[in-house]
Amino acid sequence: MIRKLLRTAQAHCGGSSTPDRVRPESGLPVYSHQSRSRLTVFLTNRRGYQSHAAYATEPLLAGHPDAVRFALRGLRCETNERATQEFEHMGRFFGNGDGHKAGGTHPRMGKQSRPQKNIQSWDKSFLAGRARDFQNSHSNGKTTAAVSEYFPLHKVVRGAGELLEKVFGVWFELTDVPANEKWCHEAQKVSVSCSSTGEPFGTIYLDLNHRPGKFPHAAHFVVRCSRDVHFVDPNGNRTGDETFTTSKQPQPPTTFRQLPSVALVTNFGGEHSRFGDTNLSHAELETFLHELGHAVHSVLSTTKYQHLSGTRCASDLVEVPSHVFEYFAWDADALKLLSGHVTTGESIPDELITQLKKGKELFAASDLRQQLMFASVDLETHALGLGDNELSSSGSITSETIRDIAGRISHEMGQNSLTDYSHDTNPEKDAAWELRFGHVVGYASSYYSYVYAKTISAQVWDAFFAGGNSLEKNSGVAISKGLLSHGGAVAPEVLLKQLLGPDALRDVDVTEYAYDSVTGVGPLTTTSDNIREYGTTRQRVNGVVPNHDSLLKELRDGNPYR
Repeated sequence: MIRKLLRTAQAHCGGSSTPDRVRPESGLPVYSHQSRSRLTVFLTNRRGYQSHAAYATEPLLAGHPDAVRFALRGLRCETNERATQEFEHMGRFFGNGDGHKAGGTHPRMGKQSRPQKNIQSWDKSFLAGRARDFQNSHSNGKTTAAVSEYFPLHKVVRGAGELLEKVFGVWFELTDVPANEKWCHEAQKVSVSCSSTGEPFGTIYLDLNHRPGKFPHAAHFVVRCSRDVHFVDPNGNRTGDETFTTSKQPQPPTTFRQLPSVALVTNFGGEHSRFGDTNLSHAELETFLHELGHAVHSVLSTTKYQHLSGTRCASDLVEVPSHVFEYFAWDADALKLLSGHVTTGESIPDELITQLKKGKELFAASDLRQQLMFASVDLETHALGLGDNELSSSGSITSETIRDIAGRISHEMGQNSLTDYSHDTNPEKDAAWELRFGHVVGYASSYYSYVYAKTISAQVWDAFFAGGNSLEKNSGVAISKGLLSHGGAVAPEVLLKQLLGPDALRDVDVTEYAYDSVTGVGPLTTTSDNIREYGTTRQRVNGVVPNHDSLLKELRDGNPYR
């Protein structure tokens, strides 16, 4: 059946039914990046959806691709002014530019050089790096090069345990790994339990050091899910949640909890590094906390069914806990708890924390807008192929259409967005943009989840931890009970409104875009009754957009260009 459906889809997509290769172990066909994308659109249309973007977002928090567009465009508009300031500062580091300019001094940036124009996507990371290096080298105290000396891996892990106990009421105990559970020499085992009652929650395995042939990325893997397990009596009747016995007499419950196990995997240190002699950069510390957020989400889940356990929730909710944990990497009190100098044992000094924050704030809006760019390209790529059940020539997904989508969105977000876009004048038309964004396949319409996570986690931090409350005893228990424990068993909008209040999310009426024949992006207007109009299309649909006030407040409060 699968082979027949794929052959039919391939034929309708205008290509040969011959796959690029055949998988030996299953005999199933394997298609190229472009073929897979075209097949995805065809199969989605056959299920009655206008696009894969419509299909993918319907069961999620967003509910509709236009809700995502509404959120992304709103953040673009709100960050335009700050992004312009950052681009001007970035442009001072072209060529031999070192940030200096004769005759003018910025109170926080120092002497300025003349801004350069036409910064392209390939310039940004280089120029931002030069600007941060300049800022760091002109600090009055220690430079951020000394940061790793304060974050020995073993201290970070133990500090994370103290943080979890203080904030979430969770006991985090490093234990010996039995030989039959240990797959590498440096693996660590953490038993997680309630700090007040001792009730076990689950296990987190730590595989943090680099070794040859290891999975090269940082990730959290579920080994075993949390769930209810029911005994079956000799007659084959399941017991536990209700009485399923032949006697019709109430029976004692025979349900027990299956405790979850997860593996947190990173690649810290060199090829022969050990757990006890590895130091982390600040970026690696943030990565560890991000993955720890996922692991804690899985371990604290108490769902009845394993397919709803922990991180098996809506994809535009699943990154929220990990993004909340990232905040601890920038909080002064948390950093002092997580740090300990490799020789003196002293906590990271305030001046070094200040330097780290300055480096982050320098291009905070640009970093956010890069995520908006990725999210928009992913969404609009998978919004192609609207209309008929077959892919039209104007709706096919190719390298050229993805590249043109990227060019149009980049132009829309750039400083010259008031001028007309032309494919011929697109400076990135030959840059194979999509090759630098592999997530366009893996996430397939849902990369915006990272943007939703940033806005929601900013609300969570603001509500529970801001204002010096980051290490307040049990300040995170409400998050554990109201968000982490439910996994995917409760609708995300219900969880978030109960946790953060009714204003955490905005229910919006949005209209279908009347898509451009190639890219699906274009000008947007809002009418007085909050209905969006594009071309001649006007249709009410429901979607959900997170409140981004807390995130924008962070950008305003940390703005170094004021």
